[in-house]
Amino acid sequence: LAQEYGVSRIALREATAALESHGVIEIRHGSGIWVVKPLGDSTPIPDSEGGVLELIEARRILESEVAALAAHLATTDDIAELERLIVSMQNPDYQKAEEADRAFHHKLADITRNGALISLVEHLWEWRYQLQSLHSLRIQEAEFGNRERSAQHTTLLAAIKNHSPAGARKAMQIHLDEIQEVVLNAFEAKAIESLRQ
Repeated sequence: LAQEYGVSRIALREATAALESHGVIEIRHGSGIWVVKPLGDSTPIPDSEGGVLELIEARRILESEVAALAAHLATTDDIAELERLIVSMQNPDYQKAEEADRAFHHKLADITRNGALISLVEHLWEWRYQLQSLHSLRIQEAEFGNRERSAQHTTLLAAIKNHSPAGARKAMQIHLDEIQEVVLNAFEAKAIESLRQ
């Protein structure tokens, strides 16, 4: 490594010690240096109930404005793709319905043609999957039935079809408020179960 990067062995030793102290690598004597956590692989949101609520709040703020902008800019082809994704959300296979849901939100960001918004929406969704405290509640199965999920997206799509930024913003806020309510109920049920035990 010292030769490859053109640095002294002392500099390399200091760099590996710094990476080890940050929990990125683990030095195993006799085995080598192992990557424990790749840089940039973590979320800035705490993996806790509070972190889950922070994420929903961030999504509500950002994705509501993305929806409003998408309502202003959506083409006929964009609307057709969103309609196709809503149909896919009704798939009885939860994983496929979930993928369609994520694709719908990504498509809204794509419609804005704003690279920063597209990237931010993608990051919010990635962080959603990284929060173990969210997955431990089995929110994926509980969030909505597929019918409820597609109904909320259909309301959002109607506002986009009407090129109503205010309607799209409101529909997205309602959608994410519903998600927050389900999450809060799940946290409450988990706390009650914990008290019972």
